[in-house]
Amino acid sequence: MDLRPANRYIVFQALAHTLAVDAVTIRVLAKCHDVRNTAEYEGAVEADEALVTALIAAASRVEEALQAKA
Repeated sequence: MDLRPANRYIVFQALAHTLAVDAVTIRVLAKCHDVRNTAEYEGAVEADEALVTALIAAASRVEEALQAKA
């Protein structure tokens, strides 16, 4: 499977099955990836404090799920 950015959503969606990550977390990760791509390729940064806070919370949930699997 090719895991480059074109297939990133598949990787995010797999988190629901591999780590039981909830849909909200997946949507936050996907949104942040879109914002990152927009900044990288178009030079437009749309990130705001609420999105950064949501990303930190999402990353913490993924980390907790990983630790629970260990």
